Amino acid sequence: MMMADAADAIFKKCSCGRTYTREQWENLPDKKVYTLEWGEVHDQRQCPCGSHIIIVLDPGEPEPAPRERWYRRATGRPIEVVSSTHGCVVYRSGSRMCTATSEEFWATFTKCAVRRSEAR
Repeated sequence: MMMADAADAIFKKCSCGRTYTREQWENLPDKKVYTLEWGEVHDQRQCPCGSHIIIVLDPGEPEPAPRERWYRRATGRPIEVVSSTHGCVVYRSGSRMCTATSEEFWATFTKCAVRRSEAR
């Protein structure tokens, strides 16, 4: 039995069932490469069925980790991440516990710089 050549290997599959090799992917129309606010980079193409297909070129920053400190962009007030799972971030703002979707979180907060004393 012959092994499939790397150029013929399936690179991406659309929800309609069509499959694409790397070369076929490169020839799909409507190429768009864009960067999301948290640094994730997407390469988007359009399948003949009309669906948009995306591959992630760079995952960007990881999900916020417990005990990380972030600043609210609008006010500069600090918050602390409690947990981050399945697109939901739980954080403490003062004495209040709050939740946000990952998208809301990234749009609202920016990560605090690490203090020199913490880096040691």
